[in-house]
Amino acid sequence: MATRRPVITLLTDFGGAEPYAAAMKGVIVSIQPEALIVDITHEVPPHDVPAAAFILHGCYRQFPRGTIHVAVVDPGVGGSRLPILLSTADYHFVGPDNGIFSYILAGEEMRGCHAITAGHYMLSPVSSTFHGRDVFAPVAAYLSRGVSPDSFGEPFDRPARFEIPRPQVLSAGRIRAAVLHVDRFGNVVLGLTAAELDQAAPPGGAGPRLRMAGGGVEPSGLRETYEGAPEGKPFFLFGSTGYLEISANRASAAAMTGLKRGDFVEIEIG
Repeated sequence: MATRRPVITLLTDFGGAEPYAAAMKGVIVSIQPEALIVDITHEVPPHDVPAAAFILHGCYRQFPRGTIHVAVVDPGVGGSRLPILLSTADYHFVGPDNGIFSYILAGEEMRGCHAITAGHYMLSPVSSTFHGRDVFAPVAAYLSRGVSPDSFGEPFDRPARFEIPRPQVLSAGRIRAAVLHVDRFGNVVLGLTAAELDQAAPPGGAGPRLRMAGGGVEPSGLRETYEGAPEGKPFFLFGSTGYLEISANRASAAAMTGLKRGDFVEIEIG
């Protein structure tokens, strides 16, 4: 049986018109020619660490065990934040210690974390503005060649994380949830899973409907698919990441409702 090529993913805010992502790939294949490099995206809004964290959360489990995920949205590059290597049972994550791995830390058991300090696994000299190329790319490449995580630096047991808002039960059948993310289709992703919704639902409830302070467009109910939904009317749907979303058929639910990340909505159930 052929040996599987090591998989390294890249997620950045570098865009597609700049040389930065290509420079990282060049470093990786120079050190590990067998690497299979997968672009998650390079279109994260500039400096938007929470967006990057959510996007990584939405896809990292679909990769084979042992995949090395490199995430570089790094407005503090060259400053006091540390470069880190975070390990779980199935994956490694390489990037800045700025909260970009918050969803990973919330959903996975951390098996190890190391501050990346070993200079011989970096390019020289290290640019103060491009750790993606000079630190994170070579570390990922050497890691894929079998270098132990312990070799990259000292253990670091308190990686930075931002608080992921949890739903708040207001009363029987009423729950408050935060907008975690708005995707390119205008789907409004709420921090509420099906299990959490079920826990808050009164017996015999008919399904959720939205209540927003100050009024607004009301979602029409809970659906399983986009097909058949009336155009111009938002609705609830559980999306592929497992969270409840406010969506619209061939339209932007975010534009219709005015909701954005960080807003809160109240949902009545039944």
